[in-house]
Amino acid sequence: MSNSPFIPIINVAGETTQSFPALFPITSKTTTTQFVDTKLVYNPAAGVLSVNNIQYANARSANSYAPRSVQTYLDTPRIQSFTAQRRENITDFLATITPSTTSSKIFISVRWMGEFSNDNYVYNSMWGLTRNGDIIGPAANPGVRVWGMQTATQSYVTADNNSTPETVNFTYLDSPNTTQPCTYQVSFLSYVNISLYTGRTIGDLAQATDYERGTASISLIEVA
Repeated sequence: MSNSPFIPIINVAGETTQSFPALFPITSKTTTTQFVDTKLVYNPAAGVLSVNNIQYANARSANSYAPRSVQTYLDTPRIQSFTAQRRENITDFLATITPSTTSSKIFISVRWMGEFSNDNYVYNSMWGLTRNGDIIGPAANPGVRVWGMQTATQSYVTADNNSTPETVNFTYLDSPNTTQPCTYQVSFLSYVNISLYTGRTIGDLAQATDYERGTASISLIEVA
């Protein structure tokens, strides 16, 4: 009678320990084999090994496998002016996360709602990101072009510098290669002098149904 094959057990230090054989032959139909330490259950017929508990081999906390996340949510209307052809960070549009390892990747999601002071130049501006003040995800060989990660989208078929908002949505997966705090901030570059009305339209008349208000957010998630 041939026994089931040995199944390696990994100890807390991450080293392979002596293998333990199944207690019944592999032909034992659906019989469940219980190992001596009661932490592993092997079903030979189904070829399934069940583990009662999994623990990291290092000093990370028991729930450190769960994604870590940070979000900055802008729900108060605001206005900021920008100088032509000068990349600037958007005030308060930032979030900070500290990677747990140097191999961690940070998933960044940016969402903005508001209105440009001149809708004729929505398509002559670009949005991007900085990490601790340095530009990340740059466009290749932009030359003299206005460049960044994403442009805004108009929500109406014609320009409306009063009551019709624009939107911006983009994501980026960053590899900061550090365990120091990383501050990600949304940046903006326009071909002309322009102002951004964040979370509101330009007119923003009190209690008027056709002057929308909204929010903006930047979310960071450590994914690896």
